[in-house]
Amino acid sequence: ISGRVTLGDKPAPGVAVLLASSDYTPIDKPLPKTTTDEDGHFQLTHIPAGNYLLQTFTPAFVAPSDDMRGRAGKVINLSEGEAVEDIDIALTRGGVITGRVIDANGQPLIQESVRLTALDERGQKRGVNMPYSVMLTTDDRGVYRLFGVPPGRYIVSVGVDAKFAYARPNFGSNYYPLTYHPDAKDESRATVIEVTSGSEATGTDITVGAASKAYRASGRIVDADTGKPVAGLSYGYGTLQQDGRSFGSIATTAAPSNSRGEFQLDGIMPGHYAVFTSPNDASGFYSDPGAFDITDADVTGIEIKVHRGSTITGIVVVEGEAPEDAPRLSNLRIGANVTSQSLSAPRFTPINVAPDGSFSATGLQPGKANFNLAMYPIPKGLSLARLERDGVEQPEGIEIAAGEQISGIKVVLAYGTGVIRGQVRIEGGASLDGARMFINCRRILDGQGPGMPTVSPDTRGRFTLDGLFAGEYEISLYITVSPAPGRPTFQKSVTQRVSITNGTETAVTFVIDPNENKQQQ
Repeated sequence: ISGRVTLGDKPAPGVAVLLASSDYTPIDKPLPKTTTDEDGHFQLTHIPAGNYLLQTFTPAFVAPSDDMRGRAGKVINLSEGEAVEDIDIALTRGGVITGRVIDANGQPLIQESVRLTALDERGQKRGVNMPYSVMLTTDDRGVYRLFGVPPGRYIVSVGVDAKFAYARPNFGSNYYPLTYHPDAKDESRATVIEVTSGSEATGTDITVGAASKAYRASGRIVDADTGKPVAGLSYGYGTLQQDGRSFGSIATTAAPSNSRGEFQLDGIMPGHYAVFTSPNDASGFYSDPGAFDITDADVTGIEIKVHRGSTITGIVVVEGEAPEDAPRLSNLRIGANVTSQSLSAPRFTPINVAPDGSFSATGLQPGKANFNLAMYPIPKGLSLARLERDGVEQPEGIEIAAGEQISGIKVVLAYGTGVIRGQVRIEGGASLDGARMFINCRRILDGQGPGMPTVSPDTRGRFTLDGLFAGEYEISLYITVSPAPGRPTFQKSVTQRVSITNGTETAVTFVIDPNENKQQQ
């Protein structure tokens, strides 16, 4: 990969140029990096084929961003033996926003998190990726300084939004309500900060009101059959959605229940919650979540009932040919997800697979169990082919009754070797520079299917999806093109259905016309 880095109309010498994974997959070996020469040129060689984000390490400067998550850099999808040339990175000096955060008595708030939110031309909000997370925290004077801020319109805030419950254990006995610069409790009254290249917005102070009280929830973990306390079980809690049948945010603690089965959660904001046990797989327990509400006082006497769960034993097999670098069976981890009609505690512990492929999943609640790969990263191309019980395929999963001991389960995995080579084209030959794009890929199985890693087309519109298992897929492109002066942002999504065969490459082309009058999300 070669190109040039500029600052204004001049070359930018001595700039570090490096690669990162554009799809967040771990990199096994260090990737090449370099610095620009006196003319701003760079060249990176001996790069393995893959999907990359070409970045410059320039914290005080703003680089173009093609990444769907807003990271600065150019997306490059590199094929085997390919040379990509003339990649230009035009840097601009970022702006600065700095100020001080104080309480109602004028005292500085130390190590308080600062939130920066961008506003687009329609007033829509989005988060901002800053080069250093430390700059989003106040120092011992209550001062924060955000540098390398891209030109645009922003609001700055600190504190916690009391309209939303958060699962954050050990938050402390108090919290500061959400406050916008300079002292607004309502976002509509926040002062908007205009940032231009090289500008410095000083005095962006925030004065918070009095701290609000956080509360404590406590209770006991008991055996549902005997009523006796259960010691040594770890636990967690989460916010409840409006339907009361599913969790929002979830937090776990490292502290186990004591000898009397007692547990305690501190620093909880007002809201609707449920607490549950999160025991390790060997305990054999599952719990009925204990719902509780925090309003304006501590809550005591919460009871979590635990049950001896069901057990599923079986074997994991890998069908077909595996690549040379495929992990051994004993290095694989699988997960058992049980769905039920009522609120159920999340299951965190992966299931180990023995060298002979055998496994045992314990502590399962009644419901319908499905299996998945529970490891990161998942070996490329490896996916669940089917689930069998006594030789009969179970496409809908395995029904579990309370206390049932199930055997004869086979989890069949296979490596996919299908490849999609894709191309995005803009009608009329317009450039893709400045476009934000990403591709979602979903294998269709009885109307549903597992999601595949999301990838971004590069500035040439190219994308690659490999390690695909044979079957029918839906490939969806989501594109946002930055507006020309006086014109609105163009957004569109397009979906194609594609049939994939192992060992073959399939071409997919998306043609986009930004001049369409009708905008689609």
